[in-house]
Formats: sequence, C-alpha cells, structure tokens
Amino acid sequence: MNLCTKVDRNLAILNAYQDGYSQASIATYLNVSKSLISKVVKSGDSFTGV
Repeated sequence: MNLCTKVDRNLAILNAYQDGYSQASIATYLNVSKSLISKVVKSGDSFTGV
C-alpha cells in the first residue's frame, strides 16, 4: 500500500529540483513520467496545494 499522497510526492519533486537534481533523474528515482515532473516544476507550489 502506498501511503504517500500526491501533495507529498509533489513537494518531494520540488525539493529535489531546487536541490539541483535534473527532471529526468527525479522521474527515474520516483518512477513517474518526465511530463509529470515538468508540470509540477512549472506550476510550483500551486500544484502541491500548499
């Protein structure tokens, strides 16, 4: 069972991107599409619901 919410995932994506990780490496590590990473990065905090 996956206990991670979308908000948690998106915050992890933003934090990793701000720490200098590439979108491709984040997508590979989290096993999500590169287009999802791009959408989260472009929309920033508004995408996380925070």
